[in-house]
Amino acid sequence: MPRVALVAPATSYQIDDFVAACARAGAEAVLVTDRCRQIDARYQFDKNQWRLDFRDLEAASDALVARAQKEPITHILPISDERAAVVVALAAQKLGLVANSVAATRAAQNKWRMRNKLADAGIAVPRFLCVPRDTSAVEAARRATAHVGFPLVLKPLALSASRGVMRADDVESFVRAYERLGALLDDPKVAAVDPDAAKSVLI
Repeated sequence: MPRVALVAPATSYQIDDFVAACARAGAEAVLVTDRCRQIDARYQFDKNQWRLDFRDLEAASDALVARAQKEPITHILPISDERAAVVVALAAQKLGLVANSVAATRAAQNKWRMRNKLADAGIAVPRFLCVPRDTSAVEAARRATAHVGFPLVLKPLALSASRGVMRADDVESFVRAYERLGALLDDPKVAAVDPDAAKSVLI
């Protein structure tokens, strides 16, 4: 029977669908997460629930590899998170399993880096601009007007599931959205996802 490791962080909201898909495919699901107490209460996986700390992706992948060497898996998938994707890519490379490349997953972790990679490869992307957080809202709006134009969208570089994504149709709404996004990125839990990425905004 196939044994699939599903790697998910605490913020994942698609676990049910992946577990159900494994069941339909006749595969055994192994949930690899940092959501210990909440998941324990909902899913009775016992030996099929592994715990990881996603704060250090290299260490998390090493821990996953060590566990998989003792309790083999046949497939490994990340669930809706860039950090999980990097952990999976690193672990799959060491275990000889099929997954996206480490370089691709690391590029996808950061929306600024990803857009530059796509543009360099000749893939059509919207006009974009990256603004350091220490730029004033008025100056950021000036740059956005000159380089991107309205309407536009402001995004954090590292969050997923549309968190912090806001549309602006003019300078006034841009300033409001820029300040709201700044407040979100100042949250220590949010900034901890990628401290360097939290210092900039993608427009």
